[in-house]
Amino acid sequence: MDNSWLIQLVVPAIVGFGGWYFRSIVESIRQERERLHESRRKVYLDLLEPFITILSAVNDPERQEEASRKITSIEYRRTIFELGLVGSDEVNVSLGEFMQYFFKIERKGESPEAKRIMFLWGDLLLSIRRDLGSKGTKLSNRDMLRPQIKDIDEI
Repeated sequence: MDNSWLIQLVVPAIVGFGGWYFRSIVESIRQERERLHESRRKVYLDLLEPFITILSAVNDPERQEEASRKITSIEYRRTIFELGLVGSDEVNVSLGEFMQYFFKIERKGESPEAKRIMFLWGDLLLSIRRDLGSKGTKLSNRDMLRPQIKDIDEI
């Protein structure tokens, strides 16, 4: 008896199932990456929010103090912890450098140096930009600050 009809049915079924299975795995990976990307965006925005307030409220000590309190809050520490879990290595290193600068000057009782803060802030923004999809960006940390700081060319 000729079993070629069975092979003609089974082989396409196996190939079809294999293709479907492979596509489902690829789609699952894509969806997981999208969820991670959205989680990162939210964590990055939560992380940057108090610093944006400080920079935009230069003449409003009350808002600056409120933002400073937020940075030392438990919620903000939770955001930093979450960043350690979902953020890219580059963003974690940039934030670490940024925060260590503040810890160091606080420990020594020194005043913060505006140039150093801007450099570190620009590095953090640039690392977030790269992580959110602009890996080949040609911008520098200074370019990241130009729209935010009106007298950056004099600093």
